[in-house]
Amino acid sequence: MGSGLVIGTISLGTDMNAPSKVILIAGLTAMLSSSCQTEPWQVDNLDFPSEKLHIVHFADSVLGLDSINMMAQLNHMAPNHPLLFEAEWKSNFPPYLLSETVQSLYQDVIKSRPALADWDADLHEAFARLTHWTGPIKGTTYVYTWVSQAENHAILIGDGVVFLPWDQYLGAEHPLYDKEERYLASRHHPDMAMAQIVAQWASAFLPSQANGTDLINAMLHEGRYLMVLHAVLGEDAAYRWLGVGPEQRAFLENHERDIWSTFMQERWLYSSSPDLKRKLIQPAPFSKLGSTMDGEIPGRVGAWLGWRILQSHWREHADLSLIAITQSVDDNQLLQQSAYRP
Repeated sequence: MGSGLVIGTISLGTDMNAPSKVILIAGLTAMLSSSCQTEPWQVDNLDFPSEKLHIVHFADSVLGLDSINMMAQLNHMAPNHPLLFEAEWKSNFPPYLLSETVQSLYQDVIKSRPALADWDADLHEAFARLTHWTGPIKGTTYVYTWVSQAENHAILIGDGVVFLPWDQYLGAEHPLYDKEERYLASRHHPDMAMAQIVAQWASAFLPSQANGTDLINAMLHEGRYLMVLHAVLGEDAAYRWLGVGPEQRAFLENHERDIWSTFMQERWLYSSSPDLKRKLIQPAPFSKLGSTMDGEIPGRVGAWLGWRILQSHWREHADLSLIAITQSVDDNQLLQQSAYRP
């Protein structure tokens, strides 16, 4: 009898049924090969010069120091960071950094965010994935993290620079966001900080507005941002950007055909109704389809469908790049060529 399967090699022994085994093994090999096929947005073996992305954790460099040592540290940093240190920094920075609000929020930041070394490594990888699709970026991109005075800015951007306020990502349950609607609170998840940065980077090459006034144009416009987040940070990050949790995600995936059928039956795709876009694209606790499922369908279901269409289109045209997929200007053609059939 044959000796069976050997890890690393295949031994057929002297079994008279060897030809059958060859066929079986060939079939299994084909199945395994098929199951291991990567999606077109998955990229491995990234190589990116780390000096192209410069991360400065401003708050961590100075908060926690007394006023004398803080001033010494600020004087040390000022010549190297003209983007951060404006002309009046000596009179503006100390009162801000020593305020009770900033000091207290900084302690909450330390408790809620990931370890900085891990966060930095993840952001470098995200930047490498993005530039894999966009090509090299001229100059150096700077990311400054800080703690604001509880200001309502998710992120601030400039030419080649991003300012990220950690206090906007303290977790949905933090009292700082008590006045916000609960369905909006997910945007304060610590992992949303990196998603905000990637979305801002993506805005440099994504269309600034929808390609038309119909619902399908708005769906694909939002879907393009989700596709970039998916390609750069992964599927979970894109769902978090949507404000969709694990249970809601399962509901969407299980009812995708029914939801799409409603869009088709109601002929919504080519409607320019602002009210329809508000109900199906804008942030909301639920999406209103006028069905018995309305209390279960997460908000922004139209954006989700736009993302699903783009995924289908990329699978159908795996030779295209992220840039080509997201910069298409003919949304009708994109929909037709996507072969999207849930």
